[in-house]
Amino acid sequence: MNVQTDGVKKNVMQFWSWALHWQILLGLVVGAGVGYWVGADAIEVWEKEVGAASSIAEKAAVISAEKRVIDGNGFVVFQLFGEVFLNGLKLVMIPLVISSIVLAVASIGKQGGFGRLGMKTLGYYMSTSAVAILIGLGVVNMVKPGWVVTEDGVRH
Repeated sequence: MNVQTDGVKKNVMQFWSWALHWQILLGLVVGAGVGYWVGADAIEVWEKEVGAASSIAEKAAVISAEKRVIDGNGFVVFQLFGEVFLNGLKLVMIPLVISSIVLAVASIGKQGGFGRLGMKTLGYYMSTSAVAILIGLGVVNMVKPGWVVTEDGVRH
């Protein structure tokens, strides 16, 4: 699609001819800007609701304010896009990794040593996956996300 201005043809879709790394950088900057702009509103609503509670029991009752903030301020759209994106990644990642490993081993298998290399590759993949899982479990057990520390220092 071309647009004629001042005798010069300009391509309206010229943005898509940018190099991929510039498109990614622009997406990161726009995403950070939208997150900062929308997040400020969410934090303000959260502090207003939690700050109004005087006792720990009232604050615990207000912890569900996050759901009200998300549902009440139109953040559902962002939550939907985020969940669709993450579910898409989960859907694509495992078949992509397995198929690339199988194809790489199969192409080398014609030259001999197919079984030994296949077992090494599979063992490497399984061991790195196990290490990643152990690191994740270790960090979760140390940080304990979702736990709330009260004024008494009690975690629940």
